[in-house]
Amino acid sequence: MPRLNETDRCRAVGMIEAGVRHTDVAIQFGVHRNTVDALCRRYQQFGTTRDRPRSGRPRITSNRQDTYIRVVHLRERLRTATLTARNIPGLRRISPRTVRNRLRERGIRPRRPAIRPVLQQRHRVARFA
Repeated sequence: MPRLNETDRCRAVGMIEAGVRHTDVAIQFGVHRNTVDALCRRYQQFGTTRDRPRSGRPRITSNRQDTYIRVVHLRERLRTATLTARNIPGLRRISPRTVRNRLRERGIRPRRPAIRPVLQQRHRVARFA
């Protein structure tokens, strides 16, 4: 189900105030009728169609740690996220996944080491004798 942006929410409320049925407004914008009903209730209660803030999960890293992660990876492009996660300053340990997420937010792609089987000497024989 698509979310309505601010402009569409204002247009939907305007259509409701103009006398258009909730069902017709929902069809017009491609959302469920309950979405339009909730939008109208929010507009009547608070006088605005803006989204209310959501709680969400709190960030585990501070702005200073985010900057550290970015600077370290820009200075050393072949550094792995695992190595950065082990050496991050702060009281709390963070995971390599968190490092990758912070880099992705900044548009930086971390190096991911290839996981391959360890070759023995018998695997390294020359094909042509």
